[in-house]
Amino acid sequence: MRTAATGLSGTEKTAPAPVSLHRIAGHAVSGHGPDGLRAAVHLVIDHSTS
Repeated sequence: MRTAATGLSGTEKTAPAPVSLHRIAGHAVSGHGPDGLRAAVHLVIDHSTS
């Protein structure tokens, strides 16, 4: 199994909420496709009130 390109330990100290969402998403997709693949993930923050 390959490790993440960027470690989550440093991020978890400063921004724990996105890390927990990352783990939830990982568990949701596990078992639904080939294991060991990497994907680019982009966080988009919408500050609009619409």
